[in-house]
Amino acid sequence: MATRTLLTFEQFEKYEDDGTIHELIRGEHVVTQPANILRSNVRHNLRDALRPYIHKHQLGEFYIAAGFKLSSDTFLKTDASFIRTAQLARTKPDATSKAPPPWPLKSPLNRTPQPSST
Repeated sequence: MATRTLLTFEQFEKYEDDGTIHELIRGEHVVTQPANILRSNVRHNLRDALRPYIHKHQLGEFYIAAGFKLSSDTFLKTDASFIRTAQLARTKPDATSKAPPPWPLKSPLNRTPQPSST
Protein backbone atom coordinates (compact mmCIF):
# COMPACT_ATOMS: atom_id res chain seq x y z
CA MET A 1 0.00 0.00 0.00
CA ALA A 2 1.38 3.41 -1.01
CA THR A 3 2.09 6.01 1.63
CA ARG A 4 0.70 9.50 1.07
CA THR A 5 2.86 12.48 1.94
CA LEU A 6 0.81 15.39 3.19
CA LEU A 7 2.09 18.93 2.76
CA THR A 8 1.72 22.10 4.75
CA PHE A 9 0.68 25.25 2.93
CA GLU A 10 4.21 26.61 3.35
CA GLN A 11 5.65 23.54 1.57
CA PHE A 12 2.98 23.77 -1.11
CA GLU A 13 3.82 27.45 -1.81
CA LYS A 14 7.31 26.43 -2.92
CA TYR A 15 6.05 24.69 -6.08
CA GLU A 16 6.91 26.72 -9.15
CA ASP A 17 4.43 27.65 -11.85
CA ASP A 18 4.91 24.99 -14.50
CA GLY A 19 1.77 25.55 -16.57
CA THR A 20 -0.35 23.05 -14.64
CA ILE A 21 -2.84 23.76 -11.87
CA HIS A 22 -1.57 23.00 -8.38
CA GLU A 23 -4.05 22.61 -5.54
CA LEU A 24 -3.70 21.49 -1.94
CA ILE A 25 -6.66 19.45 -0.76
CA ARG A 26 -6.52 18.49 2.93
CA GLY A 27 -2.74 18.41 2.67
CA GLU A 28 -2.61 16.38 -0.54
CA HIS A 29 -0.91 18.01 -3.53
CA VAL A 30 -3.13 17.60 -6.59
CA VAL A 31 -2.04 18.56 -10.12
CA THR A 32 -4.48 19.06 -12.98
CA GLN A 33 -4.15 20.30 -16.53
CA PRO A 34 -5.14 23.87 -17.38
CA ALA A 35 -8.44 24.54 -19.11
CA ASN A 36 -8.70 23.62 -22.76
CA ILE A 37 -10.17 26.11 -25.27
CA LEU A 38 -13.75 24.85 -24.91
CA ARG A 39 -13.67 24.98 -21.09
CA SER A 40 -12.03 28.39 -21.21
CA ASN A 41 -14.73 29.68 -23.56
CA VAL A 42 -17.48 28.38 -21.27
CA ARG A 43 -16.14 30.16 -18.21
CA HIS A 44 -15.53 33.42 -20.13
CA ASN A 45 -19.03 33.29 -21.63
CA LEU A 46 -20.47 32.69 -18.16
CA ARG A 47 -18.53 35.65 -16.78
CA ASP A 48 -19.61 37.87 -19.67
CA ALA A 49 -23.27 36.90 -19.13
CA LEU A 50 -23.27 37.39 -15.34
CA ARG A 51 -20.89 40.30 -14.86
CA PRO A 52 -23.22 43.15 -16.00
CA TYR A 53 -25.95 41.99 -13.61
CA ILE A 54 -23.48 41.47 -10.75
CA HIS A 55 -22.03 44.97 -11.19
CA LYS A 56 -25.37 46.70 -11.78
CA HIS A 57 -26.69 45.34 -8.48
CA GLN A 58 -23.34 45.65 -6.67
CA LEU A 59 -23.48 41.98 -5.67
CA GLY A 60 -19.74 41.28 -5.69
CA GLU A 61 -17.13 40.07 -8.16
CA PHE A 62 -16.82 37.15 -10.56
CA TYR A 63 -13.35 35.65 -10.99
CA ILE A 64 -11.79 33.24 -13.44
CA ALA A 65 -9.00 30.92 -12.28
CA ALA A 66 -8.58 32.59 -8.90
CA GLY A 67 -6.80 30.83 -6.05
CA PHE A 68 -8.24 30.60 -2.55
CA LYS A 69 -6.57 29.49 0.66
CA LEU A 70 -9.49 28.03 2.59
CA SER A 71 -7.55 26.58 5.52
CA SER A 72 -4.00 25.76 6.57
CA ASP A 73 -4.06 22.61 4.43
CA THR A 74 -6.40 23.56 1.56
CA PHE A 75 -5.78 25.86 -1.41
CA LEU A 76 -8.09 25.65 -4.43
CA LYS A 77 -7.83 27.27 -7.83
CA THR A 78 -11.37 27.37 -9.16
CA ASP A 79 -12.33 27.57 -12.82
CA ALA A 80 -14.67 30.39 -11.89
CA SER A 81 -15.95 31.85 -8.65
CA PHE A 82 -18.20 34.54 -7.28
CA ILE A 83 -17.48 36.46 -4.09
CA ARG A 84 -20.21 38.60 -2.51
CA THR A 85 -19.48 42.25 -1.73
CA ALA A 86 -19.58 41.61 2.03
CA GLN A 87 -16.99 38.85 1.67
CA LEU A 88 -14.76 41.01 -0.54
CA ALA A 89 -14.41 43.51 2.29
CA ARG A 90 -12.85 40.73 4.42
CA THR A 91 -10.67 39.30 1.63
CA LYS A 92 -7.04 40.24 1.08
CA PRO A 93 -6.20 40.81 -2.58
CA ASP A 94 -3.34 38.30 -2.87
CA ALA A 95 -4.22 34.77 -3.92
CA THR A 96 -2.54 33.16 -0.95
CA SER A 97 -4.40 35.04 1.75
CA LYS A 98 -7.12 33.30 3.70
CA ALA A 99 -10.22 34.12 1.74
CA PRO A 100 -13.84 33.37 2.53
CA PRO A 101 -15.08 30.32 0.63
CA PRO A 102 -16.00 31.29 -2.94
CA TRP A 103 -18.91 29.99 -4.90
CA PRO A 104 -16.92 27.60 -7.10
CA LEU A 105 -18.13 26.74 -10.55
CA LYS A 106 -15.58 24.01 -11.16
CA SER A 107 -17.25 20.95 -12.53
CA PRO A 108 -16.02 17.54 -11.37
CA LEU A 109 -16.63 16.39 -14.93
CA ASN A 110 -13.86 18.70 -16.17
CA ARG A 111 -11.35 17.74 -13.52
CA THR A 112 -9.26 14.60 -13.46
CA PRO A 113 -6.97 14.92 -10.42
CA GLN A 114 -3.60 13.25 -10.72
CA PRO A 115 -1.73 13.01 -7.40
CA SER A 116 1.75 14.48 -7.60
CA SER A 117 4.86 12.45 -7.02
CA THR A 118 5.77 14.25 -3.77
